Amino acid sequence: MTQAAAQFEQPSSPPAGARARLDVIFRRGEFKGMHGPTALEILEMRIGRWIGNLILSILMHLHLGAKAGNISGWVVIGIAFGFLCWWLWKRLAVLGPAAESRPGAAAPQITSRQWLDEALAAADRGEFREAVHCAYWAAIARLEDSGRLARDRARTPREALRQLGAHAFERETLANLTRSFERVWYGQRPASAAEWLGARAQLEDMGCLKRSTAATVTS
Repeated sequence: MTQAAAQFEQPSSPPAGARARLDVIFRRGEFKGMHGPTALEILEMRIGRWIGNLILSILMHLHLGAKAGNISGWVVIGIAFGFLCWWLWKRLAVLGPAAESRPGAAAPQITSRQWLDEALAAADRGEFREAVHCAYWAAIARLEDSGRLARDRARTPREALRQLGAHAFERETLANLTRSFERVWYGQRPASAAEWLGARAQLEDMGCLKRSTAATVTS
């Protein structure tokens, strides 16, 4: 009996071909889509158990009755659910504008002149971040009108630069404008008057705007 018990403690190898037969069984239709818990599901279960044990420990220390304990537990759950809803609402409010302006998001199909007018109007209002944003799209529309870029507002700024490989001057000019655009728009950073003037200079180089010898922020 001692020898038999010792054999049970020894690791045993599966019969020959067992793994192959098991794989054949799991490939049947009734097992399609079945899998064990994912890492995220395991984490969620652990967090749920921890919260449950924490609430139980608090209620035990308060020496509440069963009815009062149930009420307190539901109150705590309600507060946690309300906090989760508030957090999701705040998160979506932040991600909404970012999603609209992320790389690859399609820009409205308006002309280079309209983008330029929007840029100048935003600069007049002191909204230099918006002015740089509109200046970038004015340049893109200009390049599309000239045939140097295909009309595809879903492409990213870096893809636009790669497509200008045969046009060195336009590529370099757009690269300078792109760096400013990405920094203030995708990077969510405020833009200064000097940054707008730099973007304006790039538009002048590309022929989107006539050169001005006395360019000012509001000119």
